[in-house]
Amino acid sequence: MAQEHEIKIIVLKMNVDEVGAMALMEQKKTNQFGSLLSRVKKEDIIIQDVKFYYEAMLKISSRYTADYYAMRKHTISVDSNVQDVIIGEKVFSVNEKSKFKKMLVRNSKNKISFQAEEHVFVDETSTLTFNHHGEKIKFPYKLKNEVIERYPDIKLETNETKIRDIKLSYDTAVEKAEHDLKSLITDDDIYNIQEEFTVQEIIKIYVPIFEARLVGPKKETIIRIDATRKKAI
Repeated sequence: MAQEHEIKIIVLKMNVDEVGAMALMEQKKTNQFGSLLSRVKKEDIIIQDVKFYYEAMLKISSRYTADYYAMRKHTISVDSNVQDVIIGEKVFSVNEKSKFKKMLVRNSKNKISFQAEEHVFVDETSTLTFNHHGEKIKFPYKLKNEVIERYPDIKLETNETKIRDIKLSYDTAVEKAEHDLKSLITDDDIYNIQEEFTVQEIIKIYVPIFEARLVGPKKETIIRIDATRKKAI
């Protein structure tokens, strides 16, 4: 399970401070209100309760291999004058054509369907990312040195009260990754299966987020600024 694996911790750098984040909120705040037909003026929207968090997300890379046998249906084309195909001691007759097809295409190829045993090998890898709610998301960052804090433990210790942890256990994340990879096998009639699922890497990434309430004439909403990418999310 996940507790058997080392969890790599990464903290992303802030590329915008609270003043810069407030400026971005001012630019983007009207996007949360109104429609194409009616727009709320900027001066009618108030930004309140600006807060800062290091918000966790989880990135898990895994691999799944399977070696098994399966019965699958195959259809082959044969010449129009072929009635049967003999494989070993088995005789396979051509599929019956509809009268319409016979009229539509003269001398068209005949088809023969049969079941055959296949030896299948699967080797798949996957990387899943979960946001702090435990929902699957597309990973939005390139983890280069210039966006990663050099001393993540110190950064988290000094911001202990500002951490918003992920609502998903490592074990559950591993189970979801395993389920996703195993679901790639769609054969029904499987036997003699030998399979292996391995976790290659688990990374916990803490993203600096500024969050505030937007209070407009008719409603309130939340605006969030990703301080690493310097954009509203």
